[in-house]
Amino acid sequence: MKFRLLILFHLSMYAIFCVSCKKDEDNSAPVISVVNPQENSSFNTFDTLYIQANLSDDRNLTFVSVELLNNDLISVVSPFGRNLNSSSYNLNAQLIIDNIHLTSGIHYILITAKDEVNTSRTYIKIFVNGLPFETKGYVSFENVGSQIEVHSYFNLNDTLLLQTNGEVKGGIVDSYHQQLGILKGPEGPFQCFPLFPFIEEWEVAEMNGGLTFCNMQIENNYIQLGFNDQLLSIYEGEAQLKGSFQSDISFTPMLSLINGDNIIVWQQSPSQGANRLEVFYQSGAIKQISPYNRSVVAFVVKDNNHSYVISNEGTSAYLDIYNHENGIINSQSFENEHFYDACKDANGNVYISGLNGIKKYNPTTLQLNSFSPVVASQVCWDFDQERLIAASSNEIIVMNILGQEQYSSTLNGECMELTVWYSK
Repeated sequence: MKFRLLILFHLSMYAIFCVSCKKDEDNSAPVISVVNPQENSSFNTFDTLYIQANLSDDRNLTFVSVELLNNDLISVVSPFGRNLNSSSYNLNAQLIIDNIHLTSGIHYILITAKDEVNTSRTYIKIFVNGLPFETKGYVSFENVGSQIEVHSYFNLNDTLLLQTNGEVKGGIVDSYHQQLGILKGPEGPFQCFPLFPFIEEWEVAEMNGGLTFCNMQIENNYIQLGFNDQLLSIYEGEAQLKGSFQSDISFTPMLSLINGDNIIVWQQSPSQGANRLEVFYQSGAIKQISPYNRSVVAFVVKDNNHSYVISNEGTSAYLDIYNHENGIINSQSFENEHFYDACKDANGNVYISGLNGIKKYNPTTLQLNSFSPVVASQVCWDFDQERLIAASSNEIIVMNILGQEQYSSTLNGECMELTVWYSK
């Protein structure tokens, strides 16, 4: 009998303990009631965001923060944060949109409230107008005797940006960070130089040996560097190996393009009979390998699933549409032609420079028509001024959307790379 009473006593105490523990559990997250701003409000760079909200909790709030996130949910300005010790709080916070590199589009104000156990988050969708990029100049990377010279040509002005020893093999302009990148040949190094001495620069370690190309895309800020059997991707100064091409034949990446989540690479083998196109994810996982024995001179993005591939083989030139999943789905060949470079305008038209002048490809009609008789080794498109820039012989030529020459400037040496320098 006493044993039974003892068991009942312990069970009763356990039940009381469980009930008391359950009462102590905090299952209620903080409540966030937004007052301002309204969903889908529009703001401009340098505006101040005034965020108001009422916060409450059945116990004590411990912390509140406010952040501005871009469409990739990355914080883009200095956040607001405060420790709390009350069951209610009237939030009045300010965020200054002082990031000049913001891209126009959807952003989110994130309000986070915490108690000792739980966390609540509320997102307010807004639209932010970023500062537009404005054309600063047309940058030409030139070999001048035993010197490398980088010049900016704009409105008939010629500005020497950089002079150094060696031979330029490729070059980039990182408009986001206002830096130049120069690939010296044939063994490198790859070096970065600030466009303005007062700009705080990000460092890219000097890279030497077996470098084959460099490439830059302004919309995603990635630099691609090709080595003998590797592709290196650099983002804001931090290098990460993106692909290592191990094979019985030593393939060398010669050209690459970031398109959506994919990187498309054209690789050259020691013998011209085994070149290939390769598509792989940002993680480095290989998606697809396609034999491609032609010599690729340019990649251009068509859409997230397709790229244009501009190439030469023998006495013929080719414009192919390459599907990232299924390989080449359309190919146009041109006899007695040789392509040199290509670029694209804001409407999706592709401009291809070749032995017989510059041609314009219309993605709607799929027709390649004559744009200009100028034979150019390098071409690029100025999205701000809406015009084509071409390096031809000893000149840099600026043309309008009809292919008519607006003005030209004399080059100082052989142009190895041509690009547009933008600034905000």
